[in-house]
Amino acid sequence: MIIDFTFSGLGPFKEPATLTFEATKNEHLNEAYVRDITLEKNKTIRLLRIAMLYGANASGKTTVLQALSLLDNLVTNPLLDSEDELKANFFAFRSTQEEPSAELTIQFIRNGKVYRYQLVIAKSGILCETLENQTTPPKGTKFALIYQRCRGDTRSQFQTSYGSGHKLNSAEEEKLTAELLPNSTMLAVLNRKMNIQNPMIKEAYLWFKEQLMGEVTPQTILTTWVTKQLTSRNISQDKIIESLNQAGIPVASLNVVDRQLQAKDLKVLNDAPTDEVRNQLLDFFSKEKEVHTVYKINGSEFQLNLKNQESLGTQRYYGLAGLLSALCSTQLNSTPCKILAIDEIEHSLHPDLIEHFLVTFLKDSNNSQLIATTHYRELLNNSLLFREDVIWFIDKNGEDMSSDLYCLEDVKSDAGLRATSNVYNFYKHGRLGAVPQLKA
Repeated sequence: MIIDFTFSGLGPFKEPATLTFEATKNEHLNEAYVRDITLEKNKTIRLLRIAMLYGANASGKTTVLQALSLLDNLVTNPLLDSEDELKANFFAFRSTQEEPSAELTIQFIRNGKVYRYQLVIAKSGILCETLENQTTPPKGTKFALIYQRCRGDTRSQFQTSYGSGHKLNSAEEEKLTAELLPNSTMLAVLNRKMNIQNPMIKEAYLWFKEQLMGEVTPQTILTTWVTKQLTSRNISQDKIIESLNQAGIPVASLNVVDRQLQAKDLKVLNDAPTDEVRNQLLDFFSKEKEVHTVYKINGSEFQLNLKNQESLGTQRYYGLAGLLSALCSTQLNSTPCKILAIDEIEHSLHPDLIEHFLVTFLKDSNNSQLIATTHYRELLNNSLLFREDVIWFIDKNGEDMSSDLYCLEDVKSDAGLRATSNVYNFYKHGRLGAVPQLKA
């Protein structure tokens, strides 16, 4: 699980912004939202399972998710060419001409150990990379170095240091030097290229690979991914059907079939330069699948093509139901639970379905965590569904075009919010910030 994530120098975030999952002492909806995670030395830490991000358009909500995805990609999908630039949305409104840079730090838990991983990056490469583990969890500040690789700027040479018990042997150092590019992370190379036999380095890498899922945006075609997972039996069809039925979509079953060739496919085949290319295209098309939703009405069975005949809302919820099935279930306690990031969670969904999805996530996904951006402020009208420490706001300063990230829990006193106050009304009327600054 994530403990906290801090970043700066990306999107509108000029200064460090921290998203924390550490729960307050508030006991409201504790059973649903909070998990007591056991660490080393029988210590425990209380972590939240959801963070909902609110803010005006262009305030930086999506940047939070993109920053997390950037960190994940640098670990699990490193660049393969030393000339490639890092594709990051650096803070644009700088007062100097220096090369822009960004800093990302994440604290997470894997198998009872607390890790801290930090990257400082510029467009042309990595500036500093540090991996540590906490030695006095959960509230202590002592971290032991596993490794660090830093340089002063992108023109300087790297200096690498190791913590006690983590130093590579001469053969490993030689291979690392040959494989490691200035724009790739050491954590990626040690695991993807070298398969280093250091349990802490491996566990830190596996957290990114196995537990941090890719960002879901309104443009993400979830149906294709879920159908592939169904075909390979990585997720449960029964679970998806159950989720759809609970959401008021009375699907009886799902029928996965070969995708029918469309007119555009036939044109591509007819334009193939050789029979060999045509056969390769046919082989590619034959591996694609599509889903038919099956309904039983008055004793008769009807099938609809999910992509062409079902509504966008049904397609979207089919995708979200597949994601729920892929998360750690309450019955699979040995399975590493996952972190899911969804941008604009309300996309194509009725408000009741948004709330249903959140309730289902809390009920069925064990220790998994969800980070979601949203404009669905009506959620704030339902105090029976949210805790104050899971609500976050992003407010943009129009003078220097930078944004701040803050939690409802931290600003409620200054805003005059009381236990009997309606959070929705406070936010709607701008008393919590993070709303559009409209002008007459």
